[in-house]
Amino acid sequence: MENEAALFHQRSAPTPGKLAPSPIGSMNFNVLRAILEEHRLLKLNRGAEIGVFRADTSSHLLQSFPELQMYCIDPYVAYVEHEGDKTQAKMSECETTARSRLAPFGDRVTLIKDFSLQAASRIPDAALDFVFIDAIHSFEAVSADLQAWFPKVRPGGMIAGHDFRWGGIQEAVEQFIAPLGIGGFFSPSTSDVWFFQKGNVAP
Repeated sequence: MENEAALFHQRSAPTPGKLAPSPIGSMNFNVLRAILEEHRLLKLNRGAEIGVFRADTSSHLLQSFPELQMYCIDPYVAYVEHEGDKTQAKMSECETTARSRLAPFGDRVTLIKDFSLQAASRIPDAALDFVFIDAIHSFEAVSADLQAWFPKVRPGGMIAGHDFRWGGIQEAVEQFIAPLGIGGFFSPSTSDVWFFQKGNVAP
């Protein structure tokens, strides 16, 4: 972990409107932890994960940061039109696993069983230190998630997501950050995380 954080610190400055490669590496939750630690981003101690699945990421972050509170958003419905193996039976199994993994953290977790955009309307603006978007990976869905969740993150907080190399994700993120003059990064394929920090700007 210390090595990954040190590598993250050595990366070059971002180019506005672009995502540049970052050298940190393995597993998305390790990358997120390194970023949160490196930038001391936990000021409010609140974050959100969109697309919780089995709660691997959320449970790891909650374990790593004892004061962190998480909004965990997932409708747990089938989406075989996007990923063929995500049947209703599969998603129900994932929900059971997620609830079991999150239960030990008690009231530090708010599990919202709903779709991303509807859930965003329940979170106050500037209430989060970070959001991690790992829901439907189409250009249209990621663009909509960015529009919905960007206001929920405080200035100086982080907007991140998973599976950077999937479909239209890079295009969606770079189209969103370009007019804001924000640059960001993406990690190696072993973690495949994209991320940028929010300045004092509105979308």
